[in-house]
Amino acid sequence: MGNIWNIKGRYKAIMNNELRSDRGFFGGSHDGSNALSWIDYIQISSTGNSANFGDTSVTRYCSGTASATRSVWMGGGVPTTTTIDYVETASLGNAADFGDTTVSRFSIQATGNNVRGIAAGGGTPTRQNVIDYIHIASTGNAVDFGDLTAARSSPTSCSSPTRSLFGGGNTPSATNAIDYVEIATTGNGVDFGDLVNACGGGGGMSSNTLGFMGGQDGATGDLNKMTIGTTGNSVDFGDLSVARHHPGANSNTIRGCFGGGYDPNAVNVIDYFQLATGGTCIDFGNLQAVTANMYSQPSPGGGGILSDVLQRPSVNYMPGSGRALLGGGAAPGAVNVLQYFSIPTLGNAVDFGDMVSARYIGSGSAASSSTRAVFGGAYAASDVIDSVEMQSLGNASDFGNLTDGRHSITGLSSQTRGVWGGGEAPGKSNIMDYVTIATAGNASDFGDLSAVRAKAGSCASPTLGIFGSGLTPTIVDIMEYITIASTGDVTDFGNLSTATFGMAGASSTTRGTFGGGATPTKVNVIEYITIASAGNATDFGDLTAARTGVSGTSNKTRGIYAGGAAPGLSNVIEYITIASTGNGTDFGDMINSVSYAHGCSDSHGGL
Repeated sequence: MGNIWNIKGRYKAIMNNELRSDRGFFGGSHDGSNALSWIDYIQISSTGNSANFGDTSVTRYCSGTASATRSVWMGGGVPTTTTIDYVETASLGNAADFGDTTVSRFSIQATGNNVRGIAAGGGTPTRQNVIDYIHIASTGNAVDFGDLTAARSSPTSCSSPTRSLFGGGNTPSATNAIDYVEIATTGNGVDFGDLVNACGGGGGMSSNTLGFMGGQDGATGDLNKMTIGTTGNSVDFGDLSVARHHPGANSNTIRGCFGGGYDPNAVNVIDYFQLATGGTCIDFGNLQAVTANMYSQPSPGGGGILSDVLQRPSVNYMPGSGRALLGGGAAPGAVNVLQYFSIPTLGNAVDFGDMVSARYIGSGSAASSSTRAVFGGAYAASDVIDSVEMQSLGNASDFGNLTDGRHSITGLSSQTRGVWGGGEAPGKSNIMDYVTIATAGNASDFGDLSAVRAKAGSCASPTLGIFGSGLTPTIVDIMEYITIASTGDVTDFGNLSTATFGMAGASSTTRGTFGGGATPTKVNVIEYITIASAGNATDFGDLTAARTGVSGTSNKTRGIYAGGAAPGLSNVIEYITIASTGNGTDFGDMINSVSYAHGCSDSHGGL
């Protein structure tokens, strides 16, 4: 009999930081006269001098970011460069070309999570407010993310798994401003609060929840602490062992390290502190050379990496195991975010990748088999269909086109077919069209709804699909059904208790549920039907809050309702047990607050 994987032991190892990479990197630096190309590394949980890893592909001074397996340096250089290069952190060797930043600049600051690396600020020598990002797992050029609240060089950065902070910098005078961005979205920086002192050129690191910035010019010995998930000013947390500015910084989730810096000459000092307690940093060892201008440095075990990405390599995702996807939505403008979570567990959503374009298309406008998800239509009146493979993380690909461009469309599916009904183009539509999910291509005509309508809800069994409620433009309470494997017009099913729009559906193989919506007053009502038996809906319970534009999906046991507007945008995910009745229960949070995202899963009632 083979070895048994001890789940409890595995969990303890994750919590004790035993499964994360323990390497911290210092590279892309300056010795006071010249930009350098060397890369040093340390074992963060120990002490001692750094060792040589290899060289960056160009001489530069800049910041880096890391996933659990790969470390990346973005831009920097003297003269300025767009070069992005990377190393695989488990090996030794020189960095390889990754791509280019959107703007050539130096004194750039980078950070991120296990999926995205985000770089901000810098000089050309004119100060820049640029924010750009990469997907760390796949090489390629950076893409525009948005802008900082002010143009500045030499900011300091740190990240949780969902949010990045950029603090201080030179505008050209030193500033104490802290900006934040939500990593999985795109958009401009938002004011977070202020550092204890106006400064620039420090190093930053984090646990999963707390951010630390220290060694900034103008506050040479200060160590700042902030709670990344909130907003507010930083607090004093201690001091570096040697007062200096422009050090490199990295961490695991227990210990943070600073290396090098100016004092006022370049130094080779490495010191560390415990993230939980702070205080004056303790001597760690020395870099191989005196150096500075490294800013924050890559660490594949840092706080931006969730513990759930550190799975046992032999434990693979299995189709039909309960993976749910939420794509796009309005926040309030259209976004391209794809996020996922596991329905059988509880917890927050995690970044999956990006849709082909930013879009919101109405609740329930995705369709999926156990292996592939397809998303049809977009605002305003697009005919685009995207697809993603459920088992892999990454960006969506072009699948084909709907028979007619429209938004506020409603989707449902079986294991083989995805069907979309209604929508606006901009006038409301009664079109139904379908695709074979396994085969990329354009949609074909299925039949017609009984009337034009948009923003309906939907659910399905393996044989029947139900469209419920919506705008015609009046708000209606009708439900009608199709046989998914055939083609043809809808048949009357019954009525919901209340005429609504912006509701969402979730189903097992036998029972369908509809939740939320507006009358136009927002409602928290959940009601249910038995899919095989036409008839009116019955009260099921209530959502935790009244909201419209909610997204729905399910496995065979649980129904999921996520996001929406109440009237402010919500990031709440809640669940019900479909076979019973009762109110929604908190599940976790989406990575952004959004309405009209489109939900699907690998195990919903239509499969």
